[in-house]
Amino acid sequence: MKTCLSDVQTFVGMKLMTGNVSEQKEEVKLLVTDMASLGLKFEPSLNIQTIIENIESYGATTMATSKHCATFVEPKVEQAQLNTSPVKTSEGIQLQLRTRINLKYTPSSISSCLILPDKQIMILDRKKNYLIIYNVNGTHDRDIAVHDKPYDASIIDRRTVAVTFTVEEIISIVDIKSNRIIRNIEIAGKWYSGISYHNGKLYALSLWEGIDVLDLSGCIIKTFPVDVNLVYKLVTSNQNIIYTHGKGDICCLSSNGTKTCIYSSSNQNQSVSSITADEKGNIYAVHPQSNILIAISNDGKTQTVLLTEEDGLKKPEAVNYNKEQKLLLICSGENKHAELYDVRL
Repeated sequence: MKTCLSDVQTFVGMKLMTGNVSEQKEEVKLLVTDMASLGLKFEPSLNIQTIIENIESYGATTMATSKHCATFVEPKVEQAQLNTSPVKTSEGIQLQLRTRINLKYTPSSISSCLILPDKQIMILDRKKNYLIIYNVNGTHDRDIAVHDKPYDASIIDRRTVAVTFTVEEIISIVDIKSNRIIRNIEIAGKWYSGISYHNGKLYALSLWEGIDVLDLSGCIIKTFPVDVNLVYKLVTSNQNIIYTHGKGDICCLSSNGTKTCIYSSSNQNQSVSSITADEKGNIYAVHPQSNILIAISNDGKTQTVLLTEEDGLKKPEAVNYNKEQKLLLICSGENKHAELYDVRL
């Protein structure tokens, strides 16, 4: 109408159309509100036993008229009542809860978690010596038994993950399709805690020594000497190694060995139990003592609390971000469940 007519003609035409539509809508409303509801009621005869001898009727059928029970709902009213999941937004990071997973085994001691390439979820339970697999809808799928208490894990490819242990001085390569350990990397005198895979190499925290860079055969390519007496978890991000310190610090180690502290919570007497990173270099960390999830920019200048106890966090132990699927997983054995969030950056 706007294409073919002048502004005045368009205005007059729209007024006429609006009037016709309003009249028809009122007619429909009158039909709905004036409409009576009819109900049929059957009452059986008390003399049903006489059916064989001398029956005159099977009962009586009556018709009752009542007021209308239909309602007229206009489209805008219906739209205003749509329910949506809560969304948390801060500093350009938006989290929307997708699934809450009730853990099969409780109590549990969760040391790490992963969002697998097939969208399943892996949780490392030190109490059961299991790698526990859940489906993305929250249902339990299977358990992969290991010989020691699993400590940390990292995805190598769509079929395998690398796992470190609490006691054993080995790194196990686990086939998550066949549910078995296909080989162990054993290095004498080395106990590894946190581990991360990046570009064909394993980055592993060696207690009292530093961060080792290994190939998949177990050959140590390089060692970064850092104070790791209280270091537990690490993640690789944009050619950097990000690791936690027991004092509550998060440090960044560049490819040339330069160390930078990008976060410190020592003044708040808080420690970080787990970290992960997204494609933009943001670091996500969970604090089990204060029940928070924080996001830290790659330069450490911006630090934002994304989730708190009011959002359901209770002693969060592990966190993992999947860059391909843009999903964030947070696990808590104390709370007996895990949450999976969709992330928008």
